[in-house]
Amino acid sequence: GQLGNGATTGNIDTPSGVVGVPTVSVVAGTTVTNGVVEFTATFNQTVLWFDNPLTDVAVTTTTGGAATITPTGQTGTYTITVAGMTSDGAIAVTIPAGAANSTVFGLDNTAAPAPAAVTYDTTGPVATVDLGADQAATTSASPVKFAVTFNESVTEFTTDAITISGTAGATAGTITGSGAAYTVTVSTIPNNGTIVLTVAADAVYDTTGNGSTTTVTADTVVFQTVPGAPTAPAAVAGDATATVTWTAPAVTGGNPITGYRIEKSTNSGATWVNAIASTGNSATTAVITGLVNGTSIRFRISAINTVGTSTPSAATATVTPVAATPPTVTPVEPGRIYESRSGNPTYVTVDGQSEGDGRTPASGVAEIKVTDRANVPTDAEAVFLNVVAVNPSGPGYLTVFPCGTTPPNAANVNYIGGDVAANAVLAKIGDGGKICVFTLAETDLIIDVNGYTPAGAGTQSVEPGRIYESRSGNPTYVTVDGQSEGDGRTPASGVAEIKVTDRANVPTDAEAVFLNVVAVNPSGPGYLTVFPCGTTPPNAANVNYIGGDVAANAVLAKIGDGGKICVFTLAETDLIIDVNGYVPGS
Repeated sequence: GQLGNGATTGNIDTPSGVVGVPTVSVVAGTTVTNGVVEFTATFNQTVLWFDNPLTDVAVTTTTGGAATITPTGQTGTYTITVAGMTSDGAIAVTIPAGAANSTVFGLDNTAAPAPAAVTYDTTGPVATVDLGADQAATTSASPVKFAVTFNESVTEFTTDAITISGTAGATAGTITGSGAAYTVTVSTIPNNGTIVLTVAADAVYDTTGNGSTTTVTADTVVFQTVPGAPTAPAAVAGDATATVTWTAPAVTGGNPITGYRIEKSTNSGATWVNAIASTGNSATTAVITGLVNGTSIRFRISAINTVGTSTPSAATATVTPVAATPPTVTPVEPGRIYESRSGNPTYVTVDGQSEGDGRTPASGVAEIKVTDRANVPTDAEAVFLNVVAVNPSGPGYLTVFPCGTTPPNAANVNYIGGDVAANAVLAKIGDGGKICVFTLAETDLIIDVNGYTPAGAGTQSVEPGRIYESRSGNPTYVTVDGQSEGDGRTPASGVAEIKVTDRANVPTDAEAVFLNVVAVNPSGPGYLTVFPCGTTPPNAANVNYIGGDVAANAVLAKIGDGGKICVFTLAETDLIIDVNGYVPGS
């Protein structure tokens, strides 16, 4: 055996019941708040001389520090305290052989069979927050996932440890995972915008109880959505078209609007088809073409961005495209298209044509080209003229009619010898784009154009036709159909009623007529007033005359009850009325 001083002796018998060589084991304690680590050394018997931490305890450490030995109430159990650590790391403690002696015979202990080791850790866990696996930084897909990785295993990582913020309005998420690796899933995202995940300080703890010391914020995820629906849709119908307008959505989904889809429905919204798949721009108005006139239709609009297409807007009110009504009359700047006189620099036409042609002989006809002159187009159907007889050789009249037809029994201008007599005329254009002018007496002619009726226009010209002739006793005193002829003079303050529809090519549904109204040989000064039958004569005049006069004027007259126009005369007079055109029913 050995004595306590390590000297070798002979064999010594151990008395019966006496413990032999001491054995020892070491276990690690816990880290305490003042930065020390405790180990417990337990011998199998009471020992002596276990009191020098420099020789009786073997400490291996990467942390720095030194050991002390303290009895814990019985001589076979000791607390070994390691303190003064300067860094985190590993601490291992073992008891070498010979560190203590038994109380009997002074026998040395054998070495502890294994060291006790601990990891000294005073640093809290640190989180790293990244985008989750396969999570794009900009996305329109829900849910959004973040990966939270700690540098060591942690406990108590719950939703209380995270904050979800950003402009997308998300505020809550769920946590899955364990140890040092976790996934935070954000499923409820009310709006487009940013989503930010923050892990707070002291939110989690490591296995030694150290709290996280750093607040960590994730990279921002930009959540994009389809836009909101457009608002305030409206439609205005045209000729086989509709103009649709709307207000852009307040929510763009985080991306600019790249276009709008416009759908149409002809069955009150039961089914919808694309009118325009995408406008391709951010304008909030579009013209839809190719519609069927007379078919009611409504529209709805969806906004488009790079993510997708919004839900549709509310539907517009129902509209019905209709064929456009051509303009009734197109005015032009007045232009002279016929001037028979010569010898004066002012006796000219707008283009040098039809000027200086000389006087038209008695019972002669002047032909005047009117289309493609003075802004009158090739396809014009009729022209509004001012026709003047200058210095006729005797009494008579002018009749304007379409070239290529026979002069009708009608008059547009009435004159006497040496007169300068003028009247407004709506003249239908004839062959070669020409109008013809018949004169009873030789005369010079001046003709100016003031406007025209386009092809297909609402206003319709007709070949002049006499629809009222009060005189009798002459074979020329006739009307186109034998009606309203020879009725006699209209008395002073009297009213003549003249049927105009269904006569002289004026249809039943005509709303108004273009007339030439003539007072012949009135008994005194006065006037004529043309008005719709069935109404009171207005305070207005269409023709003014003196006694014995032949006074005429062009009149646009609204048609009244029974398809008739009425003519009031202040003085007794004969009446002649010719029709030159009409305005169709609406």
